Amino acid sequence: RKRMEHMLRESEHRLKEKLDLILSPESDFPEIHLLDIIDGEDLQRFQDAFAEATDVASVIVDLDGNPLTRPSNFNPVCKIVLATDEGKRRCDHSDNVRNAKARDLSKPTFHQCLSCGFVDGSAPIVVAGKHIANWLAGQSNAKNIDRERITNFAGELGADVNAMLEAFDAVPDMPLKKFHQILDLLWIFARE
Repeated sequence: RKRMEHMLRESEHRLKEKLDLILSPESDFPEIHLLDIIDGEDLQRFQDAFAEATDVASVIVDLDGNPLTRPSNFNPVCKIVLATDEGKRRCDHSDNVRNAKARDLSKPTFHQCLSCGFVDGSAPIVVAGKHIANWLAGQSNAKNIDRERITNFAGELGADVNAMLEAFDAVPDMPLKKFHQILDLLWIFARE
């Protein structure tokens, strides 16, 4: 425990030094990047724990939509969708819209996925008043998607209907109010 406490203090000290350097007026950093101030594996562990605890999928992206982390807790339906060319195209489009909304509004946003229809959200990550990344979360079924929608969607993509239905049956329902609470929590994390 003492070793872990010591490691945590050292990590906090290194982060403070990085932030002081980046945010100082004489700093020659033209832009702040999230991975300049937090180690990628630490960010991944934090995201993984958040996704597991909240039962939502998560990935952190830069302002252009490029992933900074590996996806966490992705919905099994979405994994099948992403394995098809048309599904990947639709998911990429939906993620780009969600990323742009967070970038343009500089506040958390949510919308229905433009691919499958699950609920998605995003929270801008802001450091020293600068929006530097977005935390995308979602792939949640707010009881707006049913087996008929999944069957039709699998047909649109040319995906295996039975595999999609089996994956869908494993997806827990999440009331929209609960998803909003999770998005509010994510916004607190992202600002800090």
